[in-house]
Amino acid sequence: MAAKTDESSPAVASSTSSTPAPSSGRHQLRPVKFDYADSFACTYIVSVVAASIAELATYPLDLTKTRLQIQGEGAAHSAGKSNAFGYS
Repeated sequence: MAAKTDESSPAVASSTSSTPAPSSGRHQLRPVKFDYADSFACTYIVSVVAASIAELATYPLDLTKTRLQIQGEGAAHSAGKSNAFGYS
C-alpha cells in the first residue's frame, strides 16, 4: 500500500517544480506533413476575403465623400462663383 504524501510539504513541492511532468502522447503535436497556409490556394482565398472586407468597409465612406463633393460643387455653381477659368 502506498503512503499518502502531503502536497503542501516543501519536499514534494520542490521535487515536482524542478522536474517537468512527462507529457502524455495524447497532447503532443503531430508533425505537419503539408503546410496548407503556404499554398497558393490558401493565400489566394485569404487575399480575396481581406479585399472584400476592405471594400465593404470603405465603399460607403467613399460614396458619401463623392456625393458631398458633388453637392458642394452644385452649391458653389448656383451661388454664382466662377471656377479657375472664369466661367460660372
